[in-house]
Amino acid sequence: SRFRQRSVYGHMISSRIYNAVSEDRAVILGRGGQFLLQGRPHAVNVCLTAPFETRLARIMEAMNIERVIAEDYLESSDRKRRDFIRYLYHEDVTDSCWYDITVDTKRFDSRAIENFLVRELTRIDRENPMSASDKMAYRSLALEKRVEIVLLKALSESNYIRVTVPDEGTVVLSGFLGSAAERAAAADLASAVDGVKTVDNKIVVSDYPVRPWY
Repeated sequence: SRFRQRSVYGHMISSRIYNAVSEDRAVILGRGGQFLLQGRPHAVNVCLTAPFETRLARIMEAMNIERVIAEDYLESSDRKRRDFIRYLYHEDVTDSCWYDITVDTKRFDSRAIENFLVRELTRIDRENPMSASDKMAYRSLALEKRVEIVLLKALSESNYIRVTVPDEGTVVLSGFLGSAAERAAAADLASAVDGVKTVDNKIVVSDYPVRPWY
C-alpha cells in the first residue's frame, strides 16, 4: 500500500540519519533531517536560500543553459523537493519554523557562511558536547527504525506493533496481533535484525480491533 511504502522509505532514511548523527560531527544534506533532529541540542538546522532570480542566474552560468530551460529546471527541482517532504513528513519544507538559521546566499558568500557555521557549531560542541549516552540514544533510534522496516515488510498487521529500544541492543515489542503465530513471527523477525541482542515480546494476542500506532 502507499502508506506502507512511505513508512518503509521514511524509516530507512531515519535510520541512516540517526546512525550518521551517532558518529558525531555529521552533515545531513536534505532528506528531511530538519524534521528528525528538530530541537535536539547537538543539531543545528540550517536553510540556505536566495531570491529566485539569483538562483536562476547561478544555474544558467553553472550549466551554461538558456533562461527558459533554467526556469523549468529550477521550478521542477523546487516542486520535487516540496513534494518529497510533503509525501514523507506531511510538512512544508519552506516553513522557517523548522530551521535554527536561515541565510540569504545572495548577501553572504560561501566562505563567510562557512566560517560563521563552523564558529557556532564549535561553540555548541564545546558548551554541550555529545556524550556516550547521547550517541547510544541515536544508535537506539536507528535500530528501532530498522526493526520497524523488517516488520512492515513482513507482517500485514505491523501497524499495530510498537517498537522501542530502551537500551542498546534491547528491543521491546508491544501492541496487538491477531494470532500467537504472528506474535512469535514478530519476535523472530526482530531478533534477526543486525544489532538486536534481546527481544522482550510484550505483544498481546487479540481478535478485537485496536487503533494502530501510526
